[in-house]
Amino acid sequence: MDKRYLPITFFITLFLIAFSCSSKKTRGPIIQYSTKIINAGKISLKETKEGSICLKNFGDEDLEIGEINTDCACTITKVEKRVVQPGDSTKLLFKLTPKTIGRLQQTIFVENNSENESGVLFLIRANVIFDSSLKNQ
Repeated sequence: MDKRYLPITFFITLFLIAFSCSSKKTRGPIIQYSTKIINAGKISLKETKEGSICLKNFGDEDLEIGEINTDCACTITKVEKRVVQPGDSTKLLFKLTPKTIGRLQQTIFVENNSENESGVLFLIRANVIFDSSLKNQ
């Protein structure tokens, strides 16, 4: 290599390194949660089981929680915050009131704008038992 080009090559390389370090790539919102399967254990028929799922935004843009759907009217949901800022979290609250005895699996589907998982399906599993101590309702 000709020595005349050495300073130019050095400055071009330095410029490329500086430019690549300064250009931040946006990741967008990233949803994270501890589990997709919630085991509610044994619950009595018509007993209401309450719980929550923590949803965290590990991205660098706001996470927007969209529509939340369940597969049965026996599961009611509510989210504390519809917009979760980067590094923050929200709780998805649910109430499950089973209508039949036996093994139960209910779903909660959460639509969102995350880059990693725009639709998250959570499962609530329980074993519904008849409790003779309950009065006829």
